[in-house]
Amino acid sequence: MVLMEFQGSLINVIIRLEIRGGFMMKYRIALYYSDEGYSVSVPGLPGCWSQGATEEEAIENIKIAISEYNNVVEEQLKGKEIREIEVM
Repeated sequence: MVLMEFQGSLINVIIRLEIRGGFMMKYRIALYYSDEGYSVSVPGLPGCWSQGATEEEAIENIKIAISEYNNVVEEQLKGKEIREIEVM
């Protein structure tokens, strides 16, 4: 599911991405339009960027990038003591 909120030329998009274990996570993304197409970043995941010729392609590509980003983080944390906290 994709929810959009327009703010000038910047579009904040919340993506629900299915992760292993059967639960969904929401990510806020920033979508930018240029003459060359769309680029998209995930402010909460530093360095996580993608692009596409269309808005739909850019959103599909960032879903893949988020999944790959999370896989790398998971690999780097193997063998470490991990805890989860709740933040409001």
